[in-house]
Amino acid sequence: MNYRKPTVFISYDIENDSDLKDALLEESEKPGSLFEVHGISNAGDHTSEKWTIDTRSKIDAADKHVVILGTSTYSDPRVAREVGLGMECNKLLLQFRIPGTNPKPMPLQKWNYVYMWEEKAFIQAFRPIELLDH
Repeated sequence: MNYRKPTVFISYDIENDSDLKDALLEESEKPGSLFEVHGISNAGDHTSEKWTIDTRSKIDAADKHVVILGTSTYSDPRVAREVGLGMECNKLLLQFRIPGTNPKPMPLQKWNYVYMWEEKAFIQAFRPIELLDH
């Protein structure tokens, strides 16, 4: 059987959690990383049609949708919009929080989980995807 790393779209509070986003990007670039980043939150007018189309396309192309939970992520309208787009695309939502913090998660739906930001959680969340022979 052949496997590949899952691709992810990362949503985060741009104004407050760029350091956490950078840390997750660094994690994805390490040798032996368990995942590849396909896209991240971008600044811009999250109410515009162009932003919505571009963001939905990036989320839809990823295997999984990651939300970095900082102290104010829950109240960020851009992240909320990205989570909504992820649900429209039926993406598994993986929410990561920093040990020692207890931020409010995004609305819990059918296919989402909140993980502690640690290696064993990455192993569970970013399982390889089996490539099917055709």
